[in-house]
Amino acid sequence: MKILYYSTAYYSQHGGRVQSREFFSHLKEIPNYEVRIFPETEVKSTKNQKSNWKNLIKRNGLFQVLSFFRRNNLYLNDLLETLNSYKPEVLIMQMDSNFLQIRKVKKLFPQITICTQINGSHFDESFSKIIFKRTFKKWERKAYGCADLNIFVTEESRKMIMGDHVSVNRDIVIANGVDLSKFHPLDKTNLRQKLQYPENDFILGYIGTIDNHKNLSELLLAIENISMEDKSIKLVIIGSGPGFLDLQNQVEFLELTDQVLLKGFIPFEEINEHLNCFDLAVHHSANSYMHPLKLMEYLAVGIPVIAPDIPFVRQEFKNGEDVLINTEKQKLENLIISIKNDDNLREKLSNNSNVKQKLQEKFSWNAYAEKIAKHIEEKRK
Repeated sequence: MKILYYSTAYYSQHGGRVQSREFFSHLKEIPNYEVRIFPETEVKSTKNQKSNWKNLIKRNGLFQVLSFFRRNNLYLNDLLETLNSYKPEVLIMQMDSNFLQIRKVKKLFPQITICTQINGSHFDESFSKIIFKRTFKKWERKAYGCADLNIFVTEESRKMIMGDHVSVNRDIVIANGVDLSKFHPLDKTNLRQKLQYPENDFILGYIGTIDNHKNLSELLLAIENISMEDKSIKLVIIGSGPGFLDLQNQVEFLELTDQVLLKGFIPFEEINEHLNCFDLAVHHSANSYMHPLKLMEYLAVGIPVIAPDIPFVRQEFKNGEDVLINTEKQKLENLIISIKNDDNLREKLSNNSNVKQKLQEKFSWNAYAEKIAKHIEEKRK
């Protein structure tokens, strides 16, 4: 089977890159599959995370309309040319905000089976301020209705986007995965010294794209309150993105430069080492429909985790045994302090064999790719 995999995230630096590369890698291993990536080469970005005025403009509702239509024209002509020349039987699209392209492709190439990977709605993230949002969401739903198969990461994301237009044969839920060969416990001897971490402090770590909707202000305020009583807890934030300068300014405004270390972008291949320097990993906040990749990677490394209070976490993990869930009833700072001061709790949440077994059996990238392949083959019968 000839498959063209269309992913604008393949060369990016955010979580979509991990899903894209892992899926592509495992899909190619399936017998009798010929898989090609599109676009084939990286388009160099001119984005500068220190251009604060540009970030302000991007939050303007009218600008977001213009940006949305620009994104939907990006790569389109090259995509159509590639479909003409490569002649795939299947087009798999890892969705950016480019869903309008689905209808155009389907109209020109009705014989191609179109499968989408949908991690969420960009109208809750990068286009959250767009004017006429309700209209754009209707367009989004209609566009996915033109696809032959839609893969959602959670039931909540499927409900949120498709509403009462869900088709159980077209709209499928398949959870993301984690590669246990890339995320696992390491010998920590001299690791902090090698990576320039404070050797004797309690390291609270966060990894992710620095966006304004990640609610990092809550994390900084928790550290501010903790630091009044305990200076030994240090927060390390790894990642870059459009909210990086705002984050940097907030750290300075709160006078937390001694308590918070902003490491910026770290190559994916080095993340496992950094995770092994953490005493506690935090993913305190997420949209309700999400399936956080970083949470899975934290758990694979075997460190205690503070997780967001979202349906996926509540369904898959036990609060107080597998993770600590950041609920509204508890202050984030109290969760951090409780793990730091309770050796038994920290041990209980570390290297949990039940969690490791679940990750291996239920959340592998190989299983993810094979499930999607199975649904595609059934569609093409």
